[in-house]
Amino acid sequence: MHQHSACTDRLFCFSLTGCPTRGNGGFNSFDFWSIILTSSRRIGYHRNLPVQVTAADAFKLPLIDISEKLNGLDARIVYTQHDEIIVKAGEDTADQVQAIVQESSEEAFTKIIPEVPFIVEPRIADSWNG
Repeated sequence: MHQHSACTDRLFCFSLTGCPTRGNGGFNSFDFWSIILTSSRRIGYHRNLPVQVTAADAFKLPLIDISEKLNGLDARIVYTQHDEIIVKAGEDTADQVQAIVQESSEEAFTKIIPEVPFIVEPRIADSWNG
């Protein structure tokens, strides 16, 4: 994975994993942390752009790992939204699935931003509202 993120004068911002997203200009190849920490008004709302793009990447990575680890279990990913992964699992595998979701999610973020602790608090419920 790439170790830095940059926003270029070509109107793109790159996450810490190297994925590009369209920006609105105003960057001169600042690295990820420089954009976050700068107080320049010229950057404005773009300061948060690398964070959002990196978070989106980090959210997708555990989906791959979770999906692979659920093979052979009575469980499957049924829905994702924002920062939630909903997995339908049989009662007999619920605890195992909960551990898989937590471990996979925390490991994915740690690989991308090891300086920032990421804590996942999965819970088991009888319904999506529970």
